[in-house]
Amino acid sequence: MPTNNREGARRNVGFVGRGTGMSEFSSEFPGPRETGAVARYVLILRRDREGIGVQETSVKPSMLGRDPEKAFRGQIKTAVRALERSIQDLLENFWEEPLRRHAHELATALLDGCKTYGFLELASVIRAISSLVALPMEDVIALEAALKEKLTELVALLKEMAELIAA
Repeated sequence: MPTNNREGARRNVGFVGRGTGMSEFSSEFPGPRETGAVARYVLILRRDREGIGVQETSVKPSMLGRDPEKAFRGQIKTAVRALERSIQDLLENFWEEPLRRHAHELATALLDGCKTYGFLELASVIRAISSLVALPMEDVIALEAALKEKLTELVALLKEMAELIAA
């Protein structure tokens, strides 16, 4: 296994997932803030359909054993806070393109997660937010005050709903 200069050498411990399109290797390597201790992570390598590209992800094994819906519910408030901050940045620096794209990407990712795990009421609010932040600058110049008010209202509703789901 190759070494990772930032975190030290990894040691291959096992192989899981043959024939699924995913290759999972359980690896141990010292964490960046750990001295002498060994952190255990699972390295997941995924190939795209053509088998050309490889995506590498490291996750803690404790996350793999959890119910995915429960893990999503546990992360929803954090994701909503990140979306709220990105929308606040977008409104403070009215509709700058990089900020708009970032807010749209966060909303789209959260929307996908909500649809995947069946949180359809939450998904409808996020879809409204996503649709609004997808609008180009030319379309929103005349609507600045109304758009700020509506996005603020939707984010407040989203936060309330996320609190109920996370509880």
